[in-house]
Amino acid sequence: LQNNSDVIDDMQIEKETESKCSSDLVFVRCLTHIVDPDEKERNKNLLVFLEEYSGDVHKNLKNSWTVEIQRLLKFVDKSESKDQWHGMLLDLLVSAIEQVNNDKWVETIATLVSQQVQSKKQSS
Repeated sequence: LQNNSDVIDDMQIEKETESKCSSDLVFVRCLTHIVDPDEKERNKNLLVFLEEYSGDVHKNLKNSWTVEIQRLLKFVDKSESKDQWHGMLLDLLVSAIEQVNNDKWVETIATLVSQQVQSKKQSS
């Protein structure tokens, strides 16, 4: 008999790492890091990343996000109100929900957003 405990441990670690770094979590963390409209450089970088990454979040997002994110990128350089910026981010999230059109995905995103907000509150 062969001892496969190392193989099982490796597979378990991979699964845990995968769940910690899911594409949905990356999406939500990016969203929570672009909430401040004054962080222009960071916002640009994360938006460009999200545009490239959109297909990894969900295949239905690739085309629609190009338009949404280009709109956000144009806005980044303007010094507009925080409310307007947050409204545009909310539009991006609503657009994603409509494009994916999957209750389970929406549930996952809602849970992740809630967790991120709680973790930000605790660290402040």
